[in-house]
Amino acid sequence: MFRSYLKIALRNLLRHKGYFFINILGLAIGISACILIMLFVQDELGYDQFHANKDRIYRVTRNWFNSDGTVSLHLARIAPPIGPLLANDYPAGIEKMVRIRSDYNTLLKVGDDHFIEDRFLWAGEAFFEIFSFPLLRGDPATVLSKPNTVVLTRSTAEKLFGGIDASIGKIINYEGENDLIVTGVAEDSPHNSHFKFDYLGSLKTLIQKWGSDFFATNWGRNNYGTYLLFAENFSADNLRAQIPGFLDRHLTQRSLEERGRAPTVQPSKTTMLHLQKLMDIHLHSHLNSEWEANGDITNIYLFTAIAFFILLIACINFMNLATARSSRRIKEIGMRKVLGAQRRQLVYQFLGESIFMSLVAMLAAVILVEIATPYFNQFAGKDLRLNFDSVIYLVGLLILVSFLAGSYPAFYLSRFRPITVIRDISTFSSGRSFFRTTLVIFQFTISISLIICMGIIHSQIEYWLNKDLGYKKDHLVLLRSSAEIRENLSSVKAQLLQNPNILAVAGSRLVPTNHLLNSWGGRRLDGEEPQPLQFRLAVQECDYDFLDTYQIPLVAGRYFSQEYGTDDSSAYILNESAVQELGWGDPQNAIGRELEYGGRRGRIVGVVKNFHFESLRNEIVPIIFLITKDSNYTISVRIRPENVQATLGFLENIWSRLRSQYPFEYRFLDQQYHDLYQSEIRLGDVFAIFSVLAIFIACLGLLGLASFTAEQKTKEIGIRKVLGASVIRIVALLTKEFSKWILIANLIAWPVTWYGMQQWLQDFAYRIDMGIWIFVISALLALAVAILTVSYQAIRAAMANPIDVLHYE
Repeated sequence: MFRSYLKIALRNLLRHKGYFFINILGLAIGISACILIMLFVQDELGYDQFHANKDRIYRVTRNWFNSDGTVSLHLARIAPPIGPLLANDYPAGIEKMVRIRSDYNTLLKVGDDHFIEDRFLWAGEAFFEIFSFPLLRGDPATVLSKPNTVVLTRSTAEKLFGGIDASIGKIINYEGENDLIVTGVAEDSPHNSHFKFDYLGSLKTLIQKWGSDFFATNWGRNNYGTYLLFAENFSADNLRAQIPGFLDRHLTQRSLEERGRAPTVQPSKTTMLHLQKLMDIHLHSHLNSEWEANGDITNIYLFTAIAFFILLIACINFMNLATARSSRRIKEIGMRKVLGAQRRQLVYQFLGESIFMSLVAMLAAVILVEIATPYFNQFAGKDLRLNFDSVIYLVGLLILVSFLAGSYPAFYLSRFRPITVIRDISTFSSGRSFFRTTLVIFQFTISISLIICMGIIHSQIEYWLNKDLGYKKDHLVLLRSSAEIRENLSSVKAQLLQNPNILAVAGSRLVPTNHLLNSWGGRRLDGEEPQPLQFRLAVQECDYDFLDTYQIPLVAGRYFSQEYGTDDSSAYILNESAVQELGWGDPQNAIGRELEYGGRRGRIVGVVKNFHFESLRNEIVPIIFLITKDSNYTISVRIRPENVQATLGFLENIWSRLRSQYPFEYRFLDQQYHDLYQSEIRLGDVFAIFSVLAIFIACLGLLGLASFTAEQKTKEIGIRKVLGASVIRIVALLTKEFSKWILIANLIAWPVTWYGMQQWLQDFAYRIDMGIWIFVISALLALAVAILTVSYQAIRAAMANPIDVLHYE
């Protein structure tokens, strides 16, 4: 019986090679796209799953409230005293606690070799007892228990010292200040960890360096990732309920110690702590000061839906072509039933053919995946590969595809009575045609929706990249500073400005595209009594030339100037948003008003026009600019667009002298701005790639149906040509029905996609209006592609000699 089924299947496939090729190609592309997306989704869902205590690890985050109760800022990291205080106050629930601090652009020295590292972290001694990063050498309980110690990863140990054992006990100099002893080696950080490291220094080094009082009392330096390991069966909700009382207790005590009086507002009304489950961080957390850009659960849903729909389109192709060809096999089914075949046997036959084709398509898909994976990894920033889990997934996918693709012809065609199908095939033609039409419309509805999404995402990205930001981002070179440069900034500027290709130089703590995380708090002094600010006023520390270098327009007052001897100690410049929040109305009204900020009393000397310091995802926040001398960590250099390489060579010569131990590193601000939107750019590219695949697969099915339709209408076309019909009229006849299907698909896709993309755009403070042109272009594009696909077969049929068709009639 099996040999008979196989023989019939192969005979049918070889007799109709074109249909066979179209089915295999469509299924293979659909399955390979599905596999790639699901490998990506599987990887994203696997973040932090490798930790043995993953269900008991929580991260503590912190936010601040405006006077109206809205959240002004939410940080993924918190102040250093909070973790130990929580562990001390709730010992029954908190088993372990660890604080982690990042250390970017770290200068390290081994022997005579200097190098810069960005994946250097400081961590408390419980790090390896909380997290399951395997230690290859060293005791998890003690490896970070002493100051001036460091743990390396396997690859770092091999790079620096040639091996794991050879690295133990070796010395690494940190920033020319501390000699760190290697006490352990850990396995390399997994790519699916929400934070990664190459070096892990003992946090006790910083405690010894800065003093224990700093770590016990400084509630303002919120740059410590803090993680808690809860005891077995302890509920995070129990601790959440006690956090307001915890804050009120400790912040009130701090206020009494520092100011001699209790705070006027309950501390828990101004700031709050939150507990995040470890496994929720990567896909559900998008706070300020995350370790790295996290994924997004919404994108996981989108990609999963895309994978499902692409596979569904491929399966629909199979079903459509199988039912379209059914008229050629309906008599075969009738004869087999007359000869005694049972319906069950016919179902097995059709499902067997489907499984055989799916197996061939699966093998082709695996080859396509192996070819495409390196490019997909490069595009997605992943290290995806087929593995044993993938094989299990492939088997399940094969069964699903076989059933979906073969179910309709198997269960539909096998149900007809022999006398019906032998005597009158037309009894089921109209229903079959309607079903095929419905499936084609569904295919193109999905494809058109993907095209519209792609167009809207790319339009939003283009809007971001080309919007007037309120400052000039082009031809600005960003350079890292140093203590020596900060101390002699005026002299350094003079050296740089000797080059005619350098137009302006400025120092600042932050530059546009950075997050405005710092806020010092202040009081209005323009009334009878000082009034605390009821909103978050972000601070930007800079030098005299920052605003001028970035060409940020003034709307009132003046820029900072060295001609005014007090500008570096008691002058402030605000943006328009800050003036509005202060209730001063016209910016000119702010000039000369007094303000206390960060304990420093001063006057407003200027107001600048609102500009986009942060990403365009965020609203423009109130900003205060003030001059500091020790916080100019970045030097911004505006250069002429001509002779860029020569100018960079000049900067390298200067910086090599000023930072002789550091390699020369620079970055253009416009590229840094572009990088802000990498996640959306990648999302748009994904939609573009898979939209093209969806359209291609749908058109493969359309090509097969057009071929079948032209084949069915061969005699009709011949008669029409004999009666004088032109080629154009015949082509129009054959394409009219398909065009109607595409137009119906557009009418369905438009409202559904509009609603979905409207929800996506709501997350952005500055966004496009979805114009009708995106929908119209998508409709015309889908229609044009469909007509081109059908026209090939239509023209071929119309050009045939009618004598060859009708000579035997």
